[in-house]
Amino acid sequence: MLFKRTPRAPAVPTPESIAAAFAQAELASRPFPHQAPLAVMLEPRQTLRGILDSSEPRRWFWWLLVLSLVVGQMDDVINLVSEGLMGPATLAKTLGVFLIAIPATYLIMKLAAWGYQHIGRWLGGKGDTESILVGMMWATVPQLLLLPVALLLALWVGLDAVFDLGWLAAEGWLFPLAVGLYVILQTVFAIWAFGLGIVNLATCHGFAIWRALLSFVLFILMVIVIALPLVLLLEWLFAL
Repeated sequence: MLFKRTPRAPAVPTPESIAAAFAQAELASRPFPHQAPLAVMLEPRQTLRGILDSSEPRRWFWWLLVLSLVVGQMDDVINLVSEGLMGPATLAKTLGVFLIAIPATYLIMKLAAWGYQHIGRWLGGKGDTESILVGMMWATVPQLLLLPVALLLALWVGLDAVFDLGWLAAEGWLFPLAVGLYVILQTVFAIWAFGLGIVNLATCHGFAIWRALLSFVLFILMVIVIALPLVLLLEWLFAL
């Protein structure tokens, strides 16, 4: 051999590399919070921090996304069933819209998380797009409590369309009362989810609640500034 390869000496571990290795091993061994859906509604800061610091921060992410979309479509389903319009064609159309909504919602949330990241960094936060996206998804948990109620209402109007339910019929007094209670629950859980989203945003960025609220206001203004010229441009193009 013309050239003899000199064996490399083994790398000497430094205090920094040892600390980084221990931190990585500790992060990989951290368990996912127990009963996370319930805990995130009662102790959002601690629970979200535990989710983000666990070895599986994306656990339940897609389930939460799908269930939140199901809850979002239940109003339309109830209306279609009550009007007797939920046939095979309508059902297929509803399922098609639902399947398209899954990736579309994910992309919109990803863009929103990216916007919140940059606004939060400008306000002194340290959150990243991934952690903010996870926090946004877990903020939808309170609204998922509506799913059993919505399913019961859909079953109620479906049975009423087939059978004579007497005083339980949708035309009676009890069903409008149930719908009114459902609307009240929708409002309460929507406010709860909004508050949870603000707390989660503050947790991701590591700053105070008022900064998270300011981030939300600035994000809305940013969306308006970007969307308004596009809407005006489209109106002008369609008017030609």
